[in-house]
Amino acid sequence: MGYGNLNSIETYLNLEREKTWDTINKDIYWDIKNKSKKFDKLKFIIEIYNPDYIFIFNWIEDEDAEALAFSDLNFEWVKEEHIPKTISTYLIKGYNTKIIWTVHPMRLSFLKMNADDLMGKILKCVK
Repeated sequence: MGYGNLNSIETYLNLEREKTWDTINKDIYWDIKNKSKKFDKLKFIIEIYNPDYIFIFNWIEDEDAEALAFSDLNFEWVKEEHIPKTISTYLIKGYNTKIIWTVHPMRLSFLKMNADDLMGKILKCVK
């Protein structure tokens, strides 16, 4: 089991929220952020580790993050397992990896759910 992040370099929004954005050199940050995008792709992780499952815990369904994460992969969305605003699952053609994209645990209270509720929904997708 491993843990990672779809952003290999901390996001601008997180740095701003942590009140550290104004303390760094923006030119260097954006240079590193742009050069690191290849590490933000799921294909990189899948080819190195060949995982059975990848879990993505994200605040919202983010089309930009999804496009970057899935670039260079031929994926299939599993419509039957989709729960709006909660879970989307994907199969990657040519790999045995299943991706379960779900909400960030900190968002659960806004959805009137708890971790046990979310885990029950995730377990239904792990077949």
